[in-house]
Amino acid sequence: IIQGVSQYCDEKSYQLQMVNMNIGNVPHEDFDALDQDENFQRKHARAVQSLLKSNMRGIIYVGMHPRSVESLVKKIKIPVVTAYSYAENYPSVLADDFHGGKLATEFLIQNGHTKIGILSGPTNSYPAHQRFLAYQEALMEHNIFTPGNYFYNGVGHISVDYGKVLNKGYEGIRKEAEAALAKLAPTDGDYV
Repeated sequence: IIQGVSQYCDEKSYQLQMVNMNIGNVPHEDFDALDQDENFQRKHARAVQSLLKSNMRGIIYVGMHPRSVESLVKKIKIPVVTAYSYAENYPSVLADDFHGGKLATEFLIQNGHTKIGILSGPTNSYPAHQRFLAYQEALMEHNIFTPGNYFYNGVGHISVDYGKVLNKGYEGIRKEAEAALAKLAPTDGDYV
């Protein structure tokens, strides 16, 4: 999202100023409580004041997880658009995690793959859950059964090098798939 906004601003010669609230290590289930935290509210108010002093004419509030940020944006006196977050009576840009998960799974199926794993975030993450449900639906619609557990959610909530995360997820799926396949008899139809 940020790269796209930055590129557009460059193309239009708009000034772009970014403020990182440094909440990348806060688990998504704690965001609602964070909005009520006095220290976070002060930090948020300072960030908004910094943008207003720079004569910004609008703010794009990019969330880390799709959630309501109404309590944060309603105090801002210039136009606000939310991205990967939402607030009543404000324009919002949201990802369709279910549709994206289904498209990704169907792409693999259409290219001849039948043993398809999924890397996911925490099981209590709404976006991760939506992608997982879409993955399952696409497999069921194509009568594909994957032996063993091809679902790996061990990456959790992170804000580190995603190359390392993908490798960790790949290794997790590989190990779980090997363990599941080791339980199958060579005469089983799903044996690889």
